[in-house]
Amino acid sequence: MTDVDSSLAKGRSLIAEAEKKVDNIEKAFFSFGSKSHKYEDAAELFTKAAKQYQLAKAFIDAGNAYMRACECYGHSNYGTYNIANCYIQAAHNFAKQDTTAGIAAMLKGIALLSEDGKFSQAAKYEKELAEMFEIIADLDNAIKHYEIAAEYYDMEGSKATGAGCLEKIIPIICEKGDFHKAIELIEKICENYSTSLAKHSIKEFLLKAGILYLCIPDKIAANKSLEKWTAKYSSEFKGTRESHFLANLISAFMKEDSELFKGAIEEWQSISTLDRFKETYLDKAMEKLAGGDEEAVEEDYT
Repeated sequence: MTDVDSSLAKGRSLIAEAEKKVDNIEKAFFSFGSKSHKYEDAAELFTKAAKQYQLAKAFIDAGNAYMRACECYGHSNYGTYNIANCYIQAAHNFAKQDTTAGIAAMLKGIALLSEDGKFSQAAKYEKELAEMFEIIADLDNAIKHYEIAAEYYDMEGSKATGAGCLEKIIPIICEKGDFHKAIELIEKICENYSTSLAKHSIKEFLLKAGILYLCIPDKIAANKSLEKWTAKYSSEFKGTRESHFLANLISAFMKEDSELFKGAIEEWQSISTLDRFKETYLDKAMEKLAGGDEEAVEEDYT
């Protein structure tokens, strides 16, 4: 018998023992001793079974065993925090083979953590939940749960970590074309990073926000924001290559000069390459500068 077969056999044996124990509890008219304690004993057997299934890489079976443990713990005096962790274990196992099942279990675990005021842990798992929604391409829920994670981190005083969650949203929102919201989030990220070790990245984010203004296109708002950001982040943004690059891009838009715009990009690329985000949205801005979306321009200036 292989190690996998052995683990599967042990898991099944423990499940059978646990189910028999639960059946006896539910059938008993009278109980000598605490039912809570008996349910905890059954839950521990389900948990042990889950671990054996994990060793065998039978992750769906492991997840189901953890879920049965949660049910049993729910009939006991077991703390909600511990039950929540059991749901999280189930979610992690399900997610290896069935993301949707992982999401369902994770939601239950997070709900208990939130009710118990464990916002730091809830934030961590909200971020994982958002990543699961990304896997199944449910982008609206991905955005929602990244935002909840950021909110929980903020509540716990971990603003920089919360900003990291908001970072995850930016590409998703931009793909949906909601540039105004993306800019708003970038400004919030910069505020959160301004008092952290990550403040060196502010110049990069503000450059991205400026480029997004040109994708709307709104050269007036871009220019006003450049002035505002230069004053607000004088030590992080003023005088940087990013600030200079953005000023040149905006100037090209003001003059409606595509060649000047291309020249600013070439100047940047002579020193460093453009990342995928900047390349993608500079191309979109170029389309707007070339008159590819007159309706958007008119709508933005009304």
